[in-house]
Amino acid sequence: MLLWVVRHAIAADASEYQTDDERPLTDKGRRKFRGLADFLARQDRLPNLVLSSSLVRAVQTAEILVESLSLDTTQHQISANLYPAFRLESLVEQINSIAAKLPSRTDSNMALVGHEPDMSRTVSQLTGGSHFDFGRGTTVCLEFAGEVAIGTGSVSWMLRPGLMGGR
Repeated sequence: MLLWVVRHAIAADASEYQTDDERPLTDKGRRKFRGLADFLARQDRLPNLVLSSSLVRAVQTAEILVESLSLDTTQHQISANLYPAFRLESLVEQINSIAAKLPSRTDSNMALVGHEPDMSRTVSQLTGGSHFDFGRGTTVCLEFAGEVAIGTGSVSWMLRPGLMGGR
């Protein structure tokens, strides 16, 4: 199973909004992440489901990813387990529960769209590795031989939006 771990793209400044939850992506954030998402869509073994935090910037990042991957909008789900400061154990349980209901392991590839420092912590704990530096829009692909479990994943690749155009 592949698990793409994505930090939301560049968002508007927090001082412009009443709550942090409301911050949308900037035009630059949309462009840069679209370039990365379009590149990722040309790869093999793509996610069939995108889970995201409910915060506006994560939802918008997930929507760009869903569109680039030519997924149906029903293949994007909001997950309370990706809200900032989530419990990784609850997220892992949700991922494995969804995967168990799918027809095959090849259908169970997923993408997670969330926030820092949670995405760095997620990659570090799932791989048993050290700290990852997640810039905005950064995507890391983790691979698991079986079910997702803490300490059992390996990093296949890591890409940042600026490397793929969309300036």
